[in-house]
Amino acid sequence: MNEPQKPNGKHDVWTHRIVALCLGLVVLLTGASITALAMLGKDVPPALPALGGTALGALSGMLAAVMRERGGEKLQILHSY
Repeated sequence: MNEPQKPNGKHDVWTHRIVALCLGLVVLLTGASITALAMLGKDVPPALPALGGTALGALSGMLAAVMRERGGEKLQILHSY
C-alpha cells in the first residue's frame, strides 16, 4: 500500500518547507519593495537587490540539492504528509 515516506535523517521535510517559504517570501517582498520605491521616485538601497538575489540563489540551491539527492525523481516534498 502507499505509506507516507518517513524522513531518512538527511533532511527534515518540515524544516525544508519553512526555510523554502521564508526564502520565497524574502524574494517576493524584496521585489515588491524595489518596485514600490521606484514608483515613489525614491532611491533603492544597494543592499535590497543584493538581499533578494542572495535569497533567490539560496532557494535555487536548496531545490537543486533535493533534486540531486532524489536522482531526478519527481519532487514530492509538498505531498509527503
